Amino acid sequence: MGAGRYRRRVRARAARSDRRGGLAGLFFLMPIQLQVTADYTTLAAGLALLPLTVLTLVLSARGGALTKRAGPRVPLAAGALICALALVLATRVGRDASYLIDVLPVVCLIGVGIPLITPPITATVLSAVPDARAGIASAVGNGVARAAGLIVVAALPLLAGLPQDAASNPAELDRGFDVGMLICAGLFVLGGLIVWFGVPRPASVPAEPICRHHWTGCPQLDVSRHPQGAE
Repeated sequence: MGAGRYRRRVRARAARSDRRGGLAGLFFLMPIQLQVTADYTTLAAGLALLPLTVLTLVLSARGGALTKRAGPRVPLAAGALICALALVLATRVGRDASYLIDVLPVVCLIGVGIPLITPPITATVLSAVPDARAGIASAVGNGVARAAGLIVVAALPLLAGLPQDAASNPAELDRGFDVGMLICAGLFVLGGLIVWFGVPRPASVPAEPICRHHWTGCPQLDVSRHPQGAE
């Protein structure tokens, strides 16, 4: 049991690191691409990514509810594939890119995919440790994910062949941006595969909720633990 929980926790953290790395690459390269290649102002490049934040805030609770119903595997895999598709579409962002046609679909897909990924990853990591160590597990998971993001940001310019004089070489930046987005998409796909094959299927939940309208999972409300008529 302990070894199984450890493996599940490691796989969830690996998927989380892939997600953080892919997202860090997007946030690092997209503003530069918009400003240098697509001639956006600094303010416009920042505002271009704003819908991602709004969608993440709005949909995070729904992602958590879906995780509770379906378990972590399906939301995680679906979110990873959605984000990978978004980053493949990001390769269309270049000179004369249209915000509505080229940029906004990428931002919106990421804004839908991230809320599908974050709640199940957190739930998987925390469910694999005792309650007394949940805070430590959460802190370690956040630290590992942030470190992965920093590593990707440091390595991506070299791996994608980005020019050192990016501001004065838009053509080379555009080519390197496309390669970088495909690398980030690959990170999301890798994370999805780790989850799909590495995280077990969820245990069955009660076919009928204890309450007609809500199931809280609270043991104090479990009628099987309180004989009928007991006060």
